[in-house]
Amino acid sequence: MGREGIEGKVALVTGAARKHSIGRATALRLAEDGADLACLDIARPPEHAPDHGVGSSDELDEIVAEVRRLGRRAVAIKADVTDWDQMHAAVAQTVSELGRLDFCCAIAGGVGFGMGSSPS
Repeated sequence: MGREGIEGKVALVTGAARKHSIGRATALRLAEDGADLACLDIARPPEHAPDHGVGSSDELDEIVAEVRRLGRRAVAIKADVTDWDQMHAAVAQTVSELGRLDFCCAIAGGVGFGMGSSPS
């Protein structure tokens, strides 16, 4: 899909909150190209890695406001991408609030074994 195919679509972007992140930049670019957004982030450090840098709840609200200033619809969704139930609920919320879901940009990282974190 070229950029011209983005207008009027609905995207869910994971890892959208943190400033200066690929997820946030992706959400903004999609909004600039005419997409409505479900901006998803865990918005809190994971319990098993409390020092791992993630977006905050305030940053999640900020990206939603920024997308809306661009004239697009946006919703904030707090969810952990490693949790099956939370992700299914996020998709359902996107469809409920934005009417549909055309594509997902799975950008959120993770922390844990195999993702750059190991026990001390």
